[in-house]
Amino acid sequence: AAHEQLRMVADRDPLTTLANRRALPEVFRAVQPVGALLLFFDLDRFKALNDRHGHLAGDRCLRDFAGALRDSFRPDDYVIRYGGDEFLIVARGLDRASALARIGDLSVRVRRTRHDLPPYDFSVGIAELLADGHPEAALRVADAEMYRAKVIK
Repeated sequence: AAHEQLRMVADRDPLTTLANRRALPEVFRAVQPVGALLLFFDLDRFKALNDRHGHLAGDRCLRDFAGALRDSFRPDDYVIRYGGDEFLIVARGLDRASALARIGDLSVRVRRTRHDLPPYDFSVGIAELLADGHPEAALRVADAEMYRAKVIK
């Protein structure tokens, strides 16, 4: 029991309480038999936000974004803080059109007027992990798509 509790603590991000990237092998094992959609998010100009408003404001934005992701996606979707200001959704049975609708909902959530947070935005890339596909390859595609979206902005 103590070992399991220690593993659970190690697989959680203390700032956002989301799973962290150490949990990915288990997540990918769970979805690989049926496939999933991967959505790779990155906060835009996050370093500048930290530099201008301070790291406490940056931490509040990260917690806010984590909550907005949880609220915008389904309870059984995996929401992961990949690292820094990068987040990953692993969603079984979610098609691209539904994912885009959820991203639209997420955009509304993060753009709502808040006086306690500096404004921030995000970029996202989407890739499909086919059943019995290669998770790392799909993750690379989602990451590359996110960077393409960031360049367009």
